[in-house]
Amino acid sequence: MIYLWISSALPYWLTALTPLVAFSSTSILSLTQILQGYLNKVVFLFLGGFLIARSIQKWDLHKRIALNIIHKLGSNIRTIVFSFMLSSAFISMFLTNTATTMMMLPIGLSIIGYLMSHDEKGMSASQQSLMLLSITYSSSIGGMATLNGTVPNGLTSAFLAEEFSLKLDYLEWFILCFPFVLVALPLSYLVLTRIAFDTKANLSKNIEQLIAKELATLGPLSRTEKKIIVVGVLTVLAWLFQPLIRLIYPDINDAKIAIIGGGSLFFISARNKSRVLELLDFG
Repeated sequence: MIYLWISSALPYWLTALTPLVAFSSTSILSLTQILQGYLNKVVFLFLGGFLIARSIQKWDLHKRIALNIIHKLGSNIRTIVFSFMLSSAFISMFLTNTATTMMMLPIGLSIIGYLMSHDEKGMSASQQSLMLLSITYSSSIGGMATLNGTVPNGLTSAFLAEEFSLKLDYLEWFILCFPFVLVALPLSYLVLTRIAFDTKANLSKNIEQLIAKELATLGPLSRTEKKIIVVGVLTVLAWLFQPLIRLIYPDINDAKIAIIGGGSLFFISARNKSRVLELLDFG
């Protein structure tokens, strides 16, 4: 499997299914034992999270959040970097850090490209590196705060539960790890803007025009976007206030909340009544 992953001879997902055939056919493990690993509740936590993340990405809500934060904070190079880091860290708490980086980089690149072609000052190579590194670093830092912020968090939670009977739900993980974000994010900002890169030269006011233009292109929030926001907020609140929900529904857990939240997105644009019933029956 390591060879197949490194060589990319097969798609990654197909390589990941290799144990289903290899272990069961050689009697190393039974098919039931193998499937238990694939059906771990952490897998469903990420599945629900990915569905919400995909809907946010499809409707450009990530751009709207990031651009609004940048628009409010101004065009000073340090505030721009701070706004990018704040946006990336916040979004990465609920999307994976890889997905957040992929979403935020086009915004950073568009700003760099615009300034290089429309602004007499442009951006130095150092400032371009700073802009992009601020996104990647803060995405990794923000991902530490929640169970679905990055894949290793969920895997670590599953390992602790299986090997040491130490079960950390969404709120407990957040309480434990969010303080690290509060410390690491400002420190990384200070290192990037005060030590590693020169940020004394300010950017032109043209960047404000770019942000305003991008926001105008997105237009007002659509009904679908508003519904996605409601689903996302309710899912996060359910994760955070899970102990209270258990008073009414004792069997609730992070994975069930994720699947309910992610699954509900299929109903937002569903217009065919028979299709809605089919999804309800499946759920």
